[in-house]
Amino acid sequence: MKVQLVLIVYFLTLVVALTSKAEINCTIKGKVIGRDSKNILLHKATEDVRIKGIRIPIVGGSFEYKLTLPVTEAYYLVFEEELLRGFWRPIMFFPENGDAILILHETKDFNNNTIQGGQLNKILADYFSSFNEGFTSRISLLKGQMKELEESGDSLSAKALGKEIEEVYQNGRKWKEKYIEDNSSLVSFSFFIINLQHLSSIDSSTKMTYSRLSKIFPDHPYTKFAEDKIRSLESIKVGGKYIDFSAPDLDGSVIKFSDFHNKQFVLIDFWASWCGPCIETSRTFVPVFEQYKDKGFIILGVARERKDAKAMKRTLQREKYPWLNLIELDDENQIWEKYNLSFSGGGIVLINPKGEVLAINPNAETVKGILEKELSH
Repeated sequence: MKVQLVLIVYFLTLVVALTSKAEINCTIKGKVIGRDSKNILLHKATEDVRIKGIRIPIVGGSFEYKLTLPVTEAYYLVFEEELLRGFWRPIMFFPENGDAILILHETKDFNNNTIQGGQLNKILADYFSSFNEGFTSRISLLKGQMKELEESGDSLSAKALGKEIEEVYQNGRKWKEKYIEDNSSLVSFSFFIINLQHLSSIDSSTKMTYSRLSKIFPDHPYTKFAEDKIRSLESIKVGGKYIDFSAPDLDGSVIKFSDFHNKQFVLIDFWASWCGPCIETSRTFVPVFEQYKDKGFIILGVARERKDAKAMKRTLQREKYPWLNLIELDDENQIWEKYNLSFSGGGIVLINPKGEVLAINPNAETVKGILEKELSH
């Protein structure tokens, strides 16, 4: 009886061990060389640093942060001063159990950055070493030669070098695509996901790559992320169908788009209080809204904000948009992902009463022309 009890306990322990997922505990340690930087921002490669960035202070040229994850995936580090300037170069790495040690240099010496700790970071380092040797160093050399030619006034030769540089870029992109096709590590899947985020359309080759990688990593978050992204690429295009979403208004009432749509022409105005061009675009639709609001046309604003709605409220008090605005706080509902807007402040999508996408990022005059034609029947 005692032996049986021991065997039962052993069996249950084994089942728990096999079915539970251990957390990843990584201590990120870094040294910064040649920079007078105050903070560095940490975020997943699938997230926008402006929304989800975790600020890590740099003290005496060093930083440290303990990260606990359910599963490892690619992360980026971004220097905050670069982000504030509007141009930043992310440093990619993988948090794995133990320490991730990063030595980071100023922008001009970016390729001298090193990352140690974990098998995935070794694979990543080997990849970057091969890529830099084959393409980055060549591009850097050609750019230097082109600058010298431009300064000497030889614009014809400089233009020819510009074409050669673009050809090297193209070859580099092809090499990366081949790397993804030929390798099945999480590093390859990360590259695939990063590429996927910047696509405006989907082809059979991309779907085949997704099918292969998703079978290797069926339970990884990347598989669901890619599935959703492919769906959005197939739907959010002219002639496609809107993707439903829900978000709260400033009173906390959750609005579901399919209920709001109500078989009318709807312009979804995706914007953010920190996106100047988005606000300027929104202003141009006020006259269109006033002209057609009683003829079957409505506008729904959705603001992408971080942490709270204070900046959004200030913007609405100033702009006084005459339509309902919802808030997407900290990308909680993944609305920007659903509408292929991952790394932008916003965009415009016009939807007809059947729920079909009529136009993507049209200007006010284009929308007015569409409504004049469609609502004159």
